[in-house]
Amino acid sequence: MNENVYTNLWQGPYYGYRNVIDTFRALSAPRRLKPLGIYYHFYSGSEKAAVRALHQVYRYVQGQPINPMYLSDYAKRARGFYSLALGRDTVGNWHIANTGALRTLRIDDRSLYPDMDASRGIAGYLDTDAGRYLHLSAARALLTTTGSQPAQPHLVQFGGRIHSWEAGDNAIELALQTEMATRLTVAQLRGECALHIGDDLVPAVSEGYRHAFALDKPTAGAARIVCSNSE
Repeated sequence: MNENVYTNLWQGPYYGYRNVIDTFRALSAPRRLKPLGIYYHFYSGSEKAAVRALHQVYRYVQGQPINPMYLSDYAKRARGFYSLALGRDTVGNWHIANTGALRTLRIDDRSLYPDMDASRGIAGYLDTDAGRYLHLSAARALLTTTGSQPAQPHLVQFGGRIHSWEAGDNAIELALQTEMATRLTVAQLRGECALHIGDDLVPAVSEGYRHAFALDKPTAGAARIVCSNSE
């Protein structure tokens, strides 16, 4: 969203870009139709009112459940929307291919959950007002659905990119990338858990049947979630 639109081609009011927040709200319900794109020119720094407006916009956007990325990365996901191929076999499984950089699909039927044992390339899901969103961990996946919530560990939410996800008996092996501080939320973990990434050890905070790992800086690389055996 270009700040020129909200400042009458930089004729004023110079605080006008703060009104992009209303646009973001309108385009986010009942489901997000466009990304929360913050776009402005260098001369926004020449007027105090414009700088204050930018601070307002950034505070609003950073307070939303977002996945920050560069516009070039968003363009790759948009291309994946057009190249995506879906097919259903005779037993009802969904075959997903050619997603490119796209890693999210929506299920409108809330009575269906991913079968985490039978599915492949599915890391988990997130329920929102707009529907149930599947997290893919690869450009090719197999989705088998069930009518029961999964009891296996699975991804709920992450403000970044999951490049791979392999859940084993004692640990989850994954590769992740985030452009800013965020949280990784995983459901159905057991016991005391920690995220190992590089030289960092991030303990989990238990939130009911979910565990949240707070990443306090941009992070990228292979990681491992390990939990104790206590129930």
